[in-house]
Amino acid sequence: MIDYVVGGEYMNVTSSKGATPYIGHNSNPMQGAVSYESSTGNMKVFDGNGWQVLGGGSACVNLTANAITTLRWAEKKMNEELENERLAETNPTIKSLLEEMNKHKNQIEMVKILMKNEAKV
Repeated sequence: MIDYVVGGEYMNVTSSKGATPYIGHNSNPMQGAVSYESSTGNMKVFDGNGWQVLGGGSACVNLTANAITTLRWAEKKMNEELENERLAETNPTIKSLLEEMNKHKNQIEMVKILMKNEAKV
């Protein structure tokens, strides 16, 4: 059982540690019965002879190096676009260049669509 999960760069991990999954047991529990001991915060399982504490370890969740590189690239591109948009608000030349660039991007996308449709024919 995992006690907690630790997040890594670009990842937030939250916990509902307060949740208390519980399957009650009586004085004669069956093997595999699960119990939550609220005084210690431990999950326990009955092994047929006695109650054994589960867990004790933790898991670490991180992104791969490639995922981090991709996110950093995307963040850089996003910041560049935001900076260009900010500059275009006060500089007509930059605004005009950005409009031309977007026009060419749209033309590229149209050609790609036409190429895909041509390949189907």
